[in-house]
Amino acid sequence: MLWMRELPLLSRDIWMLSREFPVTSRDFWMPSREITVTSRDFWMLSREITVTSREFPLSIL
Repeated sequence: MLWMRELPLLSRDIWMLSREFPVTSRDFWMPSREITVTSRDFWMLSREITVTSREFPLSIL
């Protein structure tokens, strides 16, 4: 998964979070409100998006 290398998140962490929480476009982008994205589209947009390990869990909780 090359796209994961561009994110400061371990692939293990993001997949674990995805399994534990139903990530929706609203939940994921509540902080930024700039882009609407679904969990399926996330990997496609990851190159254009900077997600830190702090922001990701906060945005889905």
